[in-house]
Amino acid sequence: MTPPYRTGSRVEGKIQMGDHGAYGERLGDHFHLASAPAFVSWTLRKSEIAVTEIKCDVENNGLTSPIPREDAFLVTLQLRDCPRHELWIDDRPALTAALPAGVTCLYDLRTNPIAYSISAFHSLHFYLPRRARSPISMTLRASMISTVESQASA
Repeated sequence: MTPPYRTGSRVEGKIQMGDHGAYGERLGDHFHLASAPAFVSWTLRKSEIAVTEIKCDVENNGLTSPIPREDAFLVTLQLRDCPRHELWIDDRPALTAALPAGVTCLYDLRTNPIAYSISAFHSLHFYLPRRARSPISMTLRASMISTVESQASA
């Protein structure tokens, strides 16, 4: 059964995602989740933008599988406290801290972020391809981020 807030084009009663992008069931698969409801929309340039709910009530869920590199960002909003996790960016450990509910994180999908979920978690992941940035920045009358510097440890 498709949640009521999940949209996209329908084929034979199922929601169809594009053939690429780190969102929806594809993103849920990287977190080893059975379900990852998503809301998908398209910009004026026909770029997909999406928000996916990622929730796991199990501690020590393991490493995420590698998300294919692409020219996009994932912006995450923590919906509940996530006191413990580990992160690797381009195969190097990154500095981490507790993620309290309400905090946001920005991940550049060109850098192969891999997470180890030690604590249970619940978050929203906003998928924003760079090709969608011009219509978004024009609407917001703001410039967009082009790169993200990680705090990878030595």
